[in-house]
Amino acid sequence: MITSASIKNANSFHWEGKRVRTLAKAASATAISAALLATLGTGSASAAPIDSGTFNVDVPSTGYTTGTVNFFNRSVQITGSVKSNTTGCASANFQIRRGSTWYFETRTACGRGPGSSKGFNFTVDFEGAGAADYVYVELWDTNQNSVGGQPVVNHAA
Repeated sequence: MITSASIKNANSFHWEGKRVRTLAKAASATAISAALLATLGTGSASAAPIDSGTFNVDVPSTGYTTGTVNFFNRSVQITGSVKSNTTGCASANFQIRRGSTWYFETRTACGRGPGSSKGFNFTVDFEGAGAADYVYVELWDTNQNSVGGQPVVNHAA
């Protein structure tokens, strides 16, 4: 038995003084959200990569960086570590090319010893469809000089 219900507008009604959203509006909002997600698609790292490669730049006087590059449609994921073999710092510099656009990332580890190795796991997202062509991985010394490098090529691009 309804004791107190009144319709205030087409999107909600009041039940015993509390506003209640109509099921139709909630269902349509859910359907629109699902349709947008299905239409837009994602290039996230949760999908299978279209290609991948590894890198290992080791310069004993400075340190090393090692890891994996996963190429996706609309993004690239880079995981690995960088280690300094000196009391200064070593940096892994990532130059990511997608067509004529460049993206840059750097990860740094400082000091010698067991705590000087730093892990990393990051993703660079792109606007619009398309994958990165390649990633160039460089190792920099404490003075930010390049001491070695290696390309990781997307063979599926």
